[in-house]
Amino acid sequence: MDPMETTRATVAIHAPARAFAPGTQSALVRLGYHLVSAETAAKHSDGNGCRPAVRIVDDRQLEKLPLEGDGPGSPIILLTGHRGPLASDSRAVGTVRRRARVNELFALLQRALEPWPRSVPRISAALPARCTRGNHSWAGAIHSISEKGCLLHSTERLEPDRRIDLCFALPKDGLVQLPAQPSYVQGKLAGLVFRDTSEQSRSAIANYVTSQLTAS
Repeated sequence: MDPMETTRATVAIHAPARAFAPGTQSALVRLGYHLVSAETAAKHSDGNGCRPAVRIVDDRQLEKLPLEGDGPGSPIILLTGHRGPLASDSRAVGTVRRRARVNELFALLQRALEPWPRSVPRISAALPARCTRGNHSWAGAIHSISEKGCLLHSTERLEPDRRIDLCFALPKDGLVQLPAQPSYVQGKLAGLVFRDTSEQSRSAIANYVTSQLTAS
């Protein structure tokens, strides 16, 4: 599966493997982040512009972070045993409970790194789909998907801002049917935003995305 994210930002991990849910670190790699160990990061925290873009830090190791020379230092995502106020360290951009999951970390990494952050990850896909408007229906194929929308190749050109009903099958959850609205159209490719999604459909798509990212 090709990663949908292409940031390749370097993320230093100052936390034991048990602080992450199974598959989380491999999922971040699939999303395009370059993970390095604390030891590797320490070799590049010399104030010469080679510091990691973000550090994911177990809050019990916060005092062990290396000095980074002049400037504010890399932003920090804290892994903690509870949800509460951020640590007094001004670099902290958010907290996630230990056994951190990919969706929680992805949202904070996006907030720390991107001018237009995504709230949820998306993945490449090859899902046959059926589009319906009124009594008319036609075929399509989903090329990428998140729990909030998808990139659809449609056999018929869609009209911007005109809703359709989209139906597709997920391997474990079966058929998903939901309203979708084109946010942009380029020929027969359309970026669709899912509207009025039921909790069952949202959960099914989110679980599919996570399972694909964390698959070994």
